[in-house]
Formats: sequence, C-alpha cells, structure tokens
Amino acid sequence: DFDATAVKELLQGSVETQMTLLKRLDMHIEDMRSRIGIDVAKSSMSTYIYTRRYLGEFIQKRFKTNDVAFGQLNEHIPWEFQDYILKDKGLAVDTVRHYLAFKEGHAEKRYFVNFKLPQENRKPPRALSREDFEKIRDVVIPPERITHNIARDLFLFACYTGVPYADAVSITGDNIYK
Repeated sequence: DFDATAVKELLQGSVETQMTLLKRLDMHIEDMRSRIGIDVAKSSMSTYIYTRRYLGEFIQKRFKTNDVAFGQLNEHIPWEFQDYILKDKGLAVDTVRHYLAFKEGHAEKRYFVNFKLPQENRKPPRALSREDFEKIRDVVIPPERITHNIARDLFLFACYTGVPYADAVSITGDNIYK
C-alpha cells in the first residue's frame, strides 16, 4: 500500500531528511539569536520572527503543507509572498533570503537575489542640523538629572563616532578596554 505522501517522499526524500525553506530559516534565526549583543541587536530579532511566522502561513496557504523543499520553489514565489504580505497581512516584512541555502547546495537557484519589496512613499527622516546638534551638545542639564546626562552623552558619542545608538547604549564598564 502507498499514498501520495509515500510517492512524494520516494521522489524528493522525506521532509525530515531534506533541507527545507523554513528549516533553513529556523537555523538562520538561531544563528542570529546566538549573536545578540555581538553584532546583532536584540531588536532585530522581531523582524526574523515575524518573517518566519508569515512565511509559514504563506507556505500553508500556497502549498497546503507545513514546509517546502527548495526544489518546489520557483521565480514567482517571492512575488506571491510579497502579495500575501502586502495584501493579506497589510505588512511590509523583509524579504526571505535563502542565499545561504543556495550556497550550501540546498537550493538550485537564488530566486530572491533580485527581489526587493516596493518602497513605501515615506519622506526621508529630517537630518539633525549642525545648529540643533550644538544645542543638544551645549544644553545645561542639572546634575541631579543623571539619566538625562547619560542619554545625552551616549547620543553625542554615537554621533561623533558613527556607532549606532543601540550599540552605544549597550556599553558597560565590562566591555570598555583601555
């Protein structure tokens, strides 16, 4: 006796033994999670988690399965995923990239290589003028407002050095070397 699943597993291998899109994304998420505080900000993880959630929903809806093998993907999948995200969810989530899967030999093509989500009509953020920067730098904050002084100094440090503010605020006495 056999069924469609048995035939599919015979031809493609079982889902448990082959590298699949969500399995590879989960590996990437775990890698990113292990690098929090080193070269990944904790706040970045939400993007990966949401992408994983919506990609899983998309795969369930599009393929009627919990995960897909890279061999089941084609050039249209990124655009279908984009439509699903923008229309069904009303969100703009980062593109799911599977470059690592391609590089490791799990995918035959880099389907997402030229894929970009359409840009929203946003105005660019207003840059801080030199005068505004100098006002922040020169403002006199009462000494009892310690946290205000620290926040201002960290902001100025980030501006002067180019270090992202998220990284500047994570500086502690333990990770400063002379």
